[in-house]
Amino acid sequence: MSPKRKKTLKNNFYELHPKSWTQDWRCSFFMSKLTREDKIEIYERRKNGETISSLAKSFNIHESKIKYLIVLIKKHGYDILRNGKNRYYSREFKLQIINRVLVLLLILA
Repeated sequence: MSPKRKKTLKNNFYELHPKSWTQDWRCSFFMSKLTREDKIEIYERRKNGETISSLAKSFNIHESKIKYLIVLIKKHGYDILRNGKNRYYSREFKLQIINRVLVLLLILA
């Protein structure tokens, strides 16, 4: 690798914005903290003129997550928001799927 290329890689690797140096644990699990109704409320309140920073404080999440949610709803509508919890798969079903994958891997090997 050329010296110029090494220097470019080194500069790109170490030039991080200070916000990326620390983890804000209050906003790490954004999608699991809010219900569908909360997300709709955020969108409606933003449409009515409330600022993103005040919404972030109200729901205790990072502003970037609110911006992302608003863009998603604008683009795809409320249908993008899930109604229920994650699907539940039984232990037996999971074992069947694992066995199918393993059999396929043996066949392909």
